[in-house]
Amino acid sequence: DTLIDIAEGRHPFCTELATSAKPMIFVDSSVFERSDGATLAGAVEAIAEFSNLRQVDADGNITWNGVNVIHRNANDVGLLELGRSVPFSAENN
Repeated sequence: DTLIDIAEGRHPFCTELATSAKPMIFVDSSVFERSDGATLAGAVEAIAEFSNLRQVDADGNITWNGVNVIHRNANDVGLLELGRSVPFSAENN
């Protein structure tokens, strides 16, 4: 409920988040595996929109990205670096 309240601008923390120079939000990767994962991901995106979580320069280049996903498995990070979102297997290589 708190994350949704922040995303909808109803939580007292919204002012702090919107005025911070380099704010960050950390989300555990298991959030995206939940049945309401899409809703929670949308809430994080909404927060990024109204706050300084993502900052861009005059040319549109991202100069700050305070949205962080904490992965539970180091292999997940390696796969993302390779541009993959699912592990390699005989079926999908």
